[in-house]
Amino acid sequence: MAFSMQRLVPANETKKGKRTWNWNMPDGKQITIYQRYRDEEFGNHFHKGGDPSKNPERFLLLNGIVYFWLEDKNGHRYTMVLDATDGPVEIMIRPYILHGARALADCCFIEYRQSKFDPAHTDTYPEEIFRETH
Repeated sequence: MAFSMQRLVPANETKKGKRTWNWNMPDGKQITIYQRYRDEEFGNHFHKGGDPSKNPERFLLLNGIVYFWLEDKNGHRYTMVLDATDGPVEIMIRPYILHGARALADCCFIEYRQSKFDPAHTDTYPEEIFRETH
């Protein structure tokens, strides 16, 4: 056959609908696609880097505008606005950086993964653990 086609199955479902999809590559890598709506907040966690896909974590904002905040272990806080109005924008986040975001407009972004997502080993830790260890 000269081509194949398949619809991606949603990887999650929130009260706002099915808006995360995993795209699995034949080599074992994965691309996760996220759709978020204006004023939706997400993140508010950090990674220790045990998952190679989180060391560093990389997102490519394809469209929309997103406000990001990041905090390092010394308490330095950084904020930025990613605006993909004129084209995609990438953000790369190193381990042990607490981070969160709020969509300022409806947006779509992808995350590059070195391996398929394993919900049993997420390498994702909430803000409370960050505060306890720093």
